Amino acid sequence: MRDIYLSRIVLMIFLLPASTYAFAQFTPVDFLSSVKTWTEGYNWCSFEGDCNAWSFRYKFDTIPVGIGNHTYYRLLKANTELSEDWTDAEELLREMNGRIYQYESSGEQLIYDFTLTEGDTFHYLETPSYYNFVVETVDTINLVNGVLRKHWTLRPITGHDPVPEDLWIHWIEGIGNLDGLFTNGLPWTSDAVWSTVLCVHWLDTLIYDNPDYAPCWLMSTSTIEETTIDFKAIPNPARETIAFTNLNEAAEQIEIFDYVGHLVYKGVEKQIDLDKFTAGFYLAMILLKNKKILRYPFVKL
Repeated sequence: MRDIYLSRIVLMIFLLPASTYAFAQFTPVDFLSSVKTWTEGYNWCSFEGDCNAWSFRYKFDTIPVGIGNHTYYRLLKANTELSEDWTDAEELLREMNGRIYQYESSGEQLIYDFTLTEGDTFHYLETPSYYNFVVETVDTINLVNGVLRKHWTLRPITGHDPVPEDLWIHWIEGIGNLDGLFTNGLPWTSDAVWSTVLCVHWLDTLIYDNPDYAPCWLMSTSTIEETTIDFKAIPNPARETIAFTNLNEAAEQIEIFDYVGHLVYKGVEKQIDLDKFTAGFYLAMILLKNKKILRYPFVKL
């Protein structure tokens, strides 16, 4: 009888649908989970002030891809917020002992190491254009669903130390870099100036929500009504202050973002002190009282 009972259990396991295996073999900590989705936002602006914003959703396929002695999973992409039309994002990753590897034709690259401790160094990609990093802190962060996850703060090591803290990167266990899955160096979407993780879902449960962005999707800027007011930011480039002139009506709010999309100023003053701004590229977004939006890029020297 015992043998018959066990055989029935084995038979039931083999009759389970394939999707059941996908749910059973992953937990929210697993980076390559097929039931976890990332939503990323991207932005690009020209120096003439023309800006575009867009978003993609990402998840990993359930079908393993064997290459050599390793098993990888394909990254999938959806172009709209609610779409279930997933296409190949042309990236293959594998996970082993807390480390995430990205397949390259010339050999795989280590892109995450979730075993790092304070003081450890991390080398990202075998090219001189990418930084080495040192782990400043390892602590925990409370996700939206109340679950604690490890959180790493990594400081780039460059020839221009000290590096401003707003250029340090942050990893969360099971989620990765909060500036984007492949953004340990630069935005991995080559036509973007900056990128950010807007939110992450496990099944239908929100587990991470970017506090700097209210929606979990960046609409294309072509859907936002803009004004043709010929305003200026003077001087540009700027050293100490920057003033926004030729506004035909009072601004309801002014926001300034750095080149990676971090909000660095929010207020109503039309002349802004730049003493605390680090040198680099910035984008000013001005909301007028008629709800139209002005955008203007400038450079802090």
